[in-house]
Amino acid sequence: MFTLWSSMKSNEIFEQQWQDEPEGPGVKVIDRPPELGRVEKITPKKPKTYFCVLYNDPYSHAEFVVHILMKYFGHNADQAMHIMMQAHMSDKQPCGGPYSKDVAESKAKEAMDEARAKEMPLMITVEEITAD
Repeated sequence: MFTLWSSMKSNEIFEQQWQDEPEGPGVKVIDRPPELGRVEKITPKKPKTYFCVLYNDPYSHAEFVVHILMKYFGHNADQAMHIMMQAHMSDKQPCGGPYSKDVAESKAKEAMDEARAKEMPLMITVEEITAD
């Protein structure tokens, strides 16, 4: 099919090409579905979870520690006091979680930032929860 561009309009060229290709321009007819690879069943892994852990220190005021536990970890006053006392007696105590790693790190950082702003040596770390 050779024609001069000047003698045919663009829609006529398209119609002529459509007629030349019985399946339409750029269309291929597939008689059967394409071959698929072997299907493997994938079982998702359970995401790891983390705790925030409060460490005992002899310098941070008890009221401040309770405030941090209430503000950043959502504890009421009684729970916060209990966690603080457990950390005082055993040197460390989980204070929040279980969380995803990002959430745990964010909460610990925010709490530590406020402690540093008040010049308190409060220590909160993030630890992975392991199944023993």
